[in-house]
Amino acid sequence: LRLIRFKNQIKNLIVFLPVFFAGEISMASQYFHLSIQVFVLFFFSTSISYLINDFFDFDQDKVHPEKSNKIIFKKNLSKYFLLKLVLIFSVLYTLSLFIFEINFASKLLTIFYLLLVSLYSVVLKKIIYIEIIIVSIGYIMRLLSAEFATNLYSDLLIFLIMFSSVFFVILLKRYSELKKYVQFRKVLKLYKPKTLLYLIFTSYFFVIIAHFYFTLQDEIYGLYGLGGVLSNVLVIMVLTKFLIAGLKQHTFEDPTNYLFRDVVSITSILLYVGIFSLIMYF
Repeated sequence: LRLIRFKNQIKNLIVFLPVFFAGEISMASQYFHLSIQVFVLFFFSTSISYLINDFFDFDQDKVHPEKSNKIIFKKNLSKYFLLKLVLIFSVLYTLSLFIFEINFASKLLTIFYLLLVSLYSVVLKKIIYIEIIIVSIGYIMRLLSAEFATNLYSDLLIFLIMFSSVFFVILLKRYSELKKYVQFRKVLKLYKPKTLLYLIFTSYFFVIIAHFYFTLQDEIYGLYGLGGVLSNVLVIMVLTKFLIAGLKQHTFEDPTNYLFRDVVSITSILLYVGIFSLIMYF
């Protein structure tokens, strides 16, 4: 499970956003069943992408102060063992494509996602800013795939907020890495701290303003009322905690690990989900 970064699979829960906000989180809901199928496809495709990435980064990771602690090095496994796992997950992914009932457009997006992240592992991650944009696009593709599968569509502003949020997180990750791992990853040497800071604060304020505007729209306020407005406080808390971790503490090299360790951030996210759950389901 550690080889496929099981904790990082949490990002695939994004595919449940359309059914969650449509009030369709129920075993009786066909939309929910379709979303589960999308989740499984992205679970397999994300696992494949991680394994491919680790294969190409094997020699580099072996001397990295943090990544050298990966299970593959602790168990003294060959990097070609990763390719065997890629084959297994590719078979599972292909079988799922044929078995699952989601429509062709949704399946096609998971294929494009897999091709894009594979290309990222080989070439695109070596190009500054493009590599961050590619990661952000990956989240948009997850959400779009779920929407195509369920025909439950989100406001355009949701896509902008999601893209900017991921962009913000990855920028912070890169800034935090600059302080520790420049010698272990060549692309980091090409980033300029001042440019990163400008983009970090721009995306930080954009997400906050865009989310606040979204919750104040007549249609959205009519659905979620004061609870939706109050959720902005939680968004600010999480983003600010991330900001401090990345800029001051330099402990944001692995956003997922940070999230699971930071009580304030994970509590704020759970409260955010809880607010909308109470509004939508009770």
